Amino acid sequence: MALVIKSWKTNNTPAPTESYISIQGRQAGLIGFLLSLVGMDPTVKFTLDHGKVTYTASSWSGTKRVVVPLTKVATGYFGYTRPWQEALVIGMVLLPFFGLGLIAGPLYYFWNKRLEFGVRATSGEAFPFAFQRSVIEGQNIDEKAGHAILDLIEKHVQNHATPEYAKAG
Repeated sequence: MALVIKSWKTNNTPAPTESYISIQGRQAGLIGFLLSLVGMDPTVKFTLDHGKVTYTASSWSGTKRVVVPLTKVATGYFGYTRPWQEALVIGMVLLPFFGLGLIAGPLYYFWNKRLEFGVRATSGEAFPFAFQRSVIEGQNIDEKAGHAILDLIEKHVQNHATPEYAKAG
C-alpha cells in the first residue's frame, strides 16, 4: 500500500545531529489523516544519518525498527508505477453513466502515480518506501526529488564502502 508523505527533508551538509535524509509517511486517505491528527496513524520513517540507514514501520499491531550500517547496504532503488489497470476498470464501469468513465479513468491514472524508493541490505532484505501524492499535506514529491534521494543514498553508500567491497565491485 502506498503512503502519503507527512515530511520530506534532505540536507547535503547536515550538522552531526541532523540527517541527510528524513522522510516520514502515513497511511493514505481521509481515515489515515484523521488518525494522524490524534497520533494513532500507522507510519513509515526512513532516515539516512552519518553511517547508517534507519527504517521504522509502525502499525496498530506493533513497530519494526531496523538500523542498517551503510557498509551493509547493497543497493538503493527508485521507480514509479501508474495504475492503468484500475483506471481502465473505472473508465469502463463509469462509461455508461453519461460518459463519466472518459473523465474518471484518465484522471485516476494521472493522479495516482505511485513512487517507490528504498534500500536493500547485503542480507537481501529490502526496506521500501512507497508513496503517492498527498492533497491534504500538500506534498507533491516528483521523480526529480526521488532521483535526488537515490543519488544521496548512492553517494553515502560508496563513501562508506569497505576496501574489500570496493575492490570486488
